[in-house]
Order: sequence, then C-alpha cells, then structure tokens
Amino acid sequence: RSTVESDAGRLTITTNQLTLTDSIDVTVSSVGNANSGNLAIQTQTLALDNQAQLIAETEAGIGGNIDLEVTDTLTLNNGSRISASTQDGQSGTLTINSDRPPIQSVSLSQNSALQTQATGTGDSGNLSINANQLSVDDSSISASTLSGIGGTVTLTGLDTLQLDQSNLSTTTQDGQGGNITIDTTTATLNNSSTIDASTSGSGDAGTRTRPRGRCCGCPGRTYRGGGCG
Repeated sequence: RSTVESDAGRLTITTNQLTLTDSIDVTVSSVGNANSGNLAIQTQTLALDNQAQLIAETEAGIGGNIDLEVTDTLTLNNGSRISASTQDGQSGTLTINSDRPPIQSVSLSQNSALQTQATGTGDSGNLSINANQLSVDDSSISASTLSGIGGTVTLTGLDTLQLDQSNLSTTTQDGQGGNITIDTTTATLNNSSTIDASTSGSGDAGTRTRPRGRCCGCPGRTYRGGGCG
C-alpha cells in the first residue's frame, strides 16, 4: 500500500486454499496521482465470509488489477466484496480465470459483491468471469461510473447462470455506461432479479447481449435489454 504519492507494488498470493473471514481485507492501494499495484491470487479454492474483502483502489492514478486464478470454487458470503475502484483516475480490472480454463463455480450470497467502480470523474475497469456455474443470491455484480467511461461486464463459459433477488449491471449517471455480454446455456432469474445496463442522468447506457440458450423465470422487466427466449 502506498501512503505517500508513489506507485504501490504488486501483491501475489499462491496457495492451495485461501479463506478470509470477519472483516479481514487484502488491499493494494495508492493515494493522490500515484498508481496502485496489482493483486494476483492463484489457488484451488477461495472463500470470503463475514465482510471479508479483496480491494484494489486508487484516488486519481491508475488502479491496480485484481487477477484471480481459481481451479475449483470461489465463494463470497455475508457482505463480502471483491472490488477494483478509483475516485478520479482509472479503475483496475477484475478478472476471474481470464484466458484460462473456467473455474468450476462462483457463488455470491447475503449482500456480497463483485465490482469495479469510479466514484468521481474517473473511469471504471472491466469485470470478467470465466466459470462453469455462477450463482448470485441477494448480491450483485457490477461495473459503475458517475461521469467517466464505464467498464464492461463479461460472463463466459457458463453452463448455468442463476440470479435470485440479485442484479447484474453496468451503470452511469452522466458518463458512458459499459456493455454486458453473457454466454450461458441456461439463465434463471428469480425474485425481481435484473440484468441491466442503464443511466440515471444525462449519460449513455451501454448495450446488453442477451444470453444464448434457455432463459427461465425471466418475464417482463427482470431481463432488461430484449427479454428472454
């Protein structure tokens, strides 16, 4: 972590199993115009519980990337979060098994989140997940920006996508929202879940590429961007 205006270093963790609990956080960050370092994790299983966090953040510099290479399972529970963010700079990317064989399953529950975001004038990074199964229960996956350029959300390799009382989104207020691309055999959306690329102000929303294959439980507004079929 850089606490003066200088670039932060890279943090790499390699282990068979990594479990973070009880508000423990692993962070790469920088202040001012300095650049944040990258965070890379290689493991068979990765579990975050009870508000644990993986964070890459910067104020006005270039944010660090979070690169996860997980063989078996990634689980986030009870308010846990993996986030790449900036205020007025460029947020880093969040990638899960990008350019690698897909992880077996990714599961989020109880108000957990995977996100890239820019909270000021900056641009948010891209978020990509390459997984066989993705389950999101009362949680969210998002790339958001206020007035900058929004990141994209890309889901690939999926046999099943399940959203229950959850949202998958790219949003902006006055900037350019990012796109959503989903490649899945089956998508199931329940309890007012949404897949949404939108703007809340004068900005431009991104586009949504509808899931291929079968979409179950997706009537009306639950899949915003063309419906299901």
